[in-house]
Amino acid sequence: MKKSLSLRKIHAYIKKTNVVFKKMSGARKRAQIAKDVLMQLDQKRIKPLTGRYLEVPSRIEDAIYSRSQEDMQEVFAKMETCAACAIGAVFVAAVERLDNLPTSALHGSSSDDATMRMYLQREGVFTAPQSTLLEKVFEGYGVYANQDKWNTRDYADTRMRAIMNAVIKARGVVRAATFKHLVQR
Repeated sequence: MKKSLSLRKIHAYIKKTNVVFKKMSGARKRAQIAKDVLMQLDQKRIKPLTGRYLEVPSRIEDAIYSRSQEDMQEVFAKMETCAACAIGAVFVAAVERLDNLPTSALHGSSSDDATMRMYLQREGVFTAPQSTLLEKVFEGYGVYANQDKWNTRDYADTRMRAIMNAVIKARGVVRAATFKHLVQR
């Protein structure tokens, strides 16, 4: 069983390792973000969810909806849990590492995927095509679709972990070949 970390310890770990993170290449940053997502899955802070980019507690949604200039990193620091798809999960992990985003940037919705994708690209973490690929694999679109239990909500955690582990194994390289083992034959 994995040791449970408090929210404060998760943020202390991120702060401690951020000096090295900021010097990493884009690929290494992607691998580290994937590790951060796995850590937060282990701690039950992020719950994988299909069909919605990011679902946050109402008080966090209220901060986003108010379109204030409040810092998104500070808002997420108060968030005990959230539910997210692959893009939402890497977005949460990236904001906690990189910041540079006011709550008003999400245009009043925690499910503003266009802003999430632009942020990830602007910060040099995931390009738009890489974000789209993560989404296709997680949601089971195209060649990643199959009719077995992999594509059900019950297996969202399994899919998220498989995707993040594939990104780590590929050392942050995100392309179709990274996920070829997840294609149903």
